[in-house]
Parts: sequence; structure tokens; C-alpha cells
Amino acid sequence: MNIFLLILGIALLSITLIDALWTTVMPHGAGPISGAVCRAIWALAKRAPHPLRKKLLPVVGSISMLVVIFGGVVMLWLGWMVLFCSDPGSIVNTKTGVEAGHIDRAYFTGYTLFTLGMGDFVPRGSGWQLVTVVTSFSGLFLVTLSITYLLPVLSAATQKRQLAAMIRDLGSDPVSVLIEAWDGKGFDRLLRKFSSTLSPMIHLHAQRHLEYPIIHYFHSNRVGASLAIGIAVLDEAFTLIAHAAAAETRPHPSDILHARRSIGSLLNMLDSRYLRLACENPPPPDVTRLAEAGIPLANPDELDRAIADLSTRRRHLRAFVEDAGWQWQDVLRSNPAGNAG
Repeated sequence: MNIFLLILGIALLSITLIDALWTTVMPHGAGPISGAVCRAIWALAKRAPHPLRKKLLPVVGSISMLVVIFGGVVMLWLGWMVLFCSDPGSIVNTKTGVEAGHIDRAYFTGYTLFTLGMGDFVPRGSGWQLVTVVTSFSGLFLVTLSITYLLPVLSAATQKRQLAAMIRDLGSDPVSVLIEAWDGKGFDRLLRKFSSTLSPMIHLHAQRHLEYPIIHYFHSNRVGASLAIGIAVLDEAFTLIAHAAAAETRPHPSDILHARRSIGSLLNMLDSRYLRLACENPPPPDVTRLAEAGIPLANPDELDRAIADLSTRRRHLRAFVEDAGWQWQDVLRSNPAGNAG
């Protein structure tokens, strides 16, 4: 028996199954291999030339999911084939009793993983017969696991776009959100909408992100369907309410704090797994339109101080936006029909 091939086969199988379980069952993000593969595909798509990038980014999520699923199947197949190759006498021809060659072992392993086999090659000895049973079970297990993982991922990706669209309905940029929410006295409508609907959906998306980390790579080429843009617009709107609007128009500080925590929970989860802090604090929204809409404003120095104090948080937002393939300018002045740059 070839000990090196035996150890290599066991290692390949262990890595494949651990990564699959880590990604699909444990709510701690993608497995090390799946995560690295998805990040590499996303990075390559973002570096593609502009015309190609516009076409690639919206399908990266689907491509990544297929690569992870089929890559796991291939790794499992390869691991079992290497394991059977470790013993020249592990598989024999049913009719002649001759030891199977490498191609025959690949053929036998594939049929064992995905069907009941053709019967022209069989394992020799009780030990390899038990290994064949485990091989068949692992193939059934991985394929079933992949199918049961696929459907909720697609559902979570749809809910991600739904959340982005609901935020978009509040306004196309931070200033527009405030103008739409202004009732002549304050911004209670926005806070009620956020507390009753958006906050639970943001928390749910953060949990879905942990359960199905691949949804991070589902991208839309429309600004209005981008969750990264929507979250940045919403958070910037809360900054304007808390520090740009006049004191008498502001909601209770605890309401703003609740909104900050809801969005912050999502940002913290993303920052620990997917994002690198942006180098520069993004520019603030232009509040001129707020004054034109009749919204009383506070002293401009207050907003300037808040922008400086919130630098780290706003750099996290910028990193989220840029990681999604957008620019900060898309947050300040979104175009409903616009495409990813």
C-alpha cells in the first residue's frame, strides 16, 4: 500500500467535507476554501475591463455558487480516487479479476459516488467493500447538502434585493430621504418605517449572511437594487437627522441610537470577514437642498464635527460600497437606471 496516497486521499476528503459542512451547516461564514474561491472570483471580476465588468458582476454570485458546489464534488471524487489508488488491489475487474488501472478507478469512484455502479468493477476484500459504502454515502450526502443549500441561498439573495429596494423607496440619496420623510415638524415617518420594517430585515440579512455567506457576492448592476448603496444612504440620512437638522426637528436620541445599532451590527459582521477599512473618510452630503426644502438646519460646525467623529464608521460604509463595485458618488447622487461603474 502507498502510504503517501492514502494520507493524501484522506486529507483531500477531510478538507472537502469540513469545508462543505463549515459553509452550509455552521453559521460562522464560508469555509476557508469556499471563502477564498469566492473572494478570488469577485476580485477578478472587479478587475475586468469596464464593459466586461458590467456583465460579470451581476452573475458572480451564481458563478461562485456553481464553482463551490461542483468544485466540492470534484474534490470529493479526487479524494476517493486517490484513496483507492493507494492499494493496487483495492479494485478489480469483475470478469477477469485483474487489478483496475487509474482510469478504471476514477470510473469506479464516480459511479459509486453518484449511482449504484455498473458492476464491472468491484472492491476486493471486506475493508474496501466498507470503504465503497462510505464513498457512496458521502456522494449522496454532499449532493443532497448542495441542493438543500442552493434553494435558501437564492431566496436570501432575493430578500437582499427586496431590502435594497425598500430602502431605495425612501429616497435616492441621503438628502432625498430627509426631504421625503419631512412632515413639517420632524422625521417621525422615517423612524417608524425603520423601526417596524427595515431594522428587523437588516438584522435578518446579517444572520442570513452568516448562514449563507455566498450571498455577499450577489450583485445588481442597478443602483436601486444595491444593498451596499442603500445601507450607506440610510446611515448618512441618520447622520444628517442627528447633526444637520435643527435640534427641535430631531427625534429622541435613543431612536437614532437604535438605528445606528441595527446598521452597525451588519457593518461589524461584514468588516470582520469581507471588508478592509477605506483609506479616506468619504465626503459629506450637500445639505443645501435641505434648506431649499424648508427644513431648519443646525449650525454647520456641528455636522463637520460629527463627520470627523464618525470617520471610522463612514470609512466602513465606503469600504462596503466600493467592495460592491460602486463609488461613493453613487451614494450622494444615485441614478435609478444607472449601472455599476
